[in-house]
Amino acid sequence: MNPTTTTEGNTVMPEFTRTRTAATAERTSKWELIAAIAEDATACALKITSMDSQLAAKAAFEAAGCDYADRSIKSLCVVAKFDHEATDAQRSTWRGTGWSLINVFAMAGWSQEAVVAWFRASACPTHSRAVAAVRDAAGPKPEPAPMPIDDAWRHWLSAVNRVLTDGARLAERTEVENAELGAHSAIAALIYERLTERKLDAELRELFASVESDA
Repeated sequence: MNPTTTTEGNTVMPEFTRTRTAATAERTSKWELIAAIAEDATACALKITSMDSQLAAKAAFEAAGCDYADRSIKSLCVVAKFDHEATDAQRSTWRGTGWSLINVFAMAGWSQEAVVAWFRASACPTHSRAVAAVRDAAGPKPEPAPMPIDDAWRHWLSAVNRVLTDGARLAERTEVENAELGAHSAIAALIYERLTERKLDAELRELFASVESDA
């Protein structure tokens, strides 16, 4: 049963009855709940990770008096799809562990075969080691492409302009408040003073003004 629209224009969501029953039961394991989500979605001809499935699962949880955050429901659906598409032998490999560990692999797009291989190679499978395995498999993040040189200089100019403008305000405040500066602040004020000696300051102001007028 896919979501349908009534004559009044209201959307009727399918009911995840297995999920509601599993959520209501006192001793239901998370894996039983995850299996129920997959079975309900399949029976309703919905993709297990679709938004419709997530909404139907959320409604089932609420009907059972359970409070799950949307992010948790999404993760449960992702694991449900991963677990549902596995073989019985593969499921037996991870069903004794916490579902959040499998969520790490499922969210990263690992195959069931790869996860089974990781379990076999891992002496102590834990959530933190799963995160590390996913990170290592992904490899280092590629360096971002350098900004076009013209854009880079414009960015630099904007940053320098901002720094000097802030420095001018701070210098004015220091003079007005007759503030006594600490060691690091005094060094910063001295650097600003050396950068903006009167002649240089006037030249810089002229250059910045011309840039702003061009923009």
